[in-house]
Amino acid sequence: MMRSWALLPLLLAAAACAPGARGTHPVTPSPRRLPEADSLRRLIAQAKFALDSAARAGDAAFAARLLTADADVTQHGERLAGVGGVAAWLTGHSAGARISTVQLLPERILTCTTGAVEREGHYLVALERAGVADTLRGRYTMEWTLQPDGSLRVAQAAFAADGSHAPPSRSCPSLTLARARARRVGLWLLPPRLGAVQLQTADRVEKALRADGYGGGRLFTGANVMAGHEGSEYDGSTGIGIAAVRVRVAGPVSVEAMTSLRSNRARVQAYDPQRSSYVTFEHEEGLVGAIVSVERWGVRLGAGPMMLRGDSHFREEDLVLHEGTDFGGPSASYETRGVVADERWTSNSVVLAADVRYERPLTALLSVALMAQYHGGGSLELPDSDHLGPISVSRGGLSYGLAIGVTPF
Repeated sequence: MMRSWALLPLLLAAAACAPGARGTHPVTPSPRRLPEADSLRRLIAQAKFALDSAARAGDAAFAARLLTADADVTQHGERLAGVGGVAAWLTGHSAGARISTVQLLPERILTCTTGAVEREGHYLVALERAGVADTLRGRYTMEWTLQPDGSLRVAQAAFAADGSHAPPSRSCPSLTLARARARRVGLWLLPPRLGAVQLQTADRVEKALRADGYGGGRLFTGANVMAGHEGSEYDGSTGIGIAAVRVRVAGPVSVEAMTSLRSNRARVQAYDPQRSSYVTFEHEEGLVGAIVSVERWGVRLGAGPMMLRGDSHFREEDLVLHEGTDFGGPSASYETRGVVADERWTSNSVVLAADVRYERPLTALLSVALMAQYHGGGSLELPDSDHLGPISVSRGGLSYGLAIGVTPF
């Protein structure tokens, strides 16, 4: 029976935090009136100071009236049903005991939209009964809930014997997450070093040329030789970055305007000796557009139109083969002569973007997100020439990486 006195700290702490019998139901404040984490911790600290004083004075008879009406209290595996159950338990266990000190030391205090939770704390109660001193130790978990008058009451608590673990508390809606969601305007950045923006128009031109019989290569005209080169050349193709402004319009629904920080530059060089053709295609491309998204449990799904803005330069030259001997054997070298086609143009294509992100607030102002965005649709056509037939490729690409968001408003 002596060990069952470990419940007393809970009841006195409740009394210290909630000096009245009204408002036994927890309250979730509106986003604009969310509690401050420091304020919640300060209320709990004040309660524990008052707890120690009240415990030493033996003032515990009224504590059961100050729990929430549906308080869920577990004492060493024994569940006490609501205020009535706690009051009955006190009547049978409070006679003849004198407490000299009470300590409640939580390992963590989680601040919630509805109050706070102390998890895996350690309690210590020094008491004396019938001249016999004793010290009670163990683990505890406690949930505090906000009331309409701004006070805290204990809605759930569990006490376990020394060496065992108290059961976990109920869920604690994150105060940090709620504050971040309450802000309406966010600035997001996918930095070049933390992500990739791959606009693949030039890659698709290179593949189309290969499918038409061209081989990849770079021509060093100074040496009149062909040096093997596979694929397209990019200048910062995975480092252009994205910046965005997001505005929350209603509940979980937001609208986001975004743009690439700079253009994606690429060059494709290809040749076909059978056609005496050497092609150079240079393309510079960026994106701008808008996304409408919905967030749930940190996962954000969105879609919207994007415009791919591109400047292209197509150049085709005659390719001449020179055959001869080198070091006693046959040799062949190439050089370009004469421009067959040389054309520059600007092309804008509207494509559809699909966006998936997992977002996590670090503070009310700062968040991070793992993002992936696919944009596709539209087309780009290369000009006709004497050696090259019409070629049309689809436009689009993929963006992914770790984005950083700031929500100032």
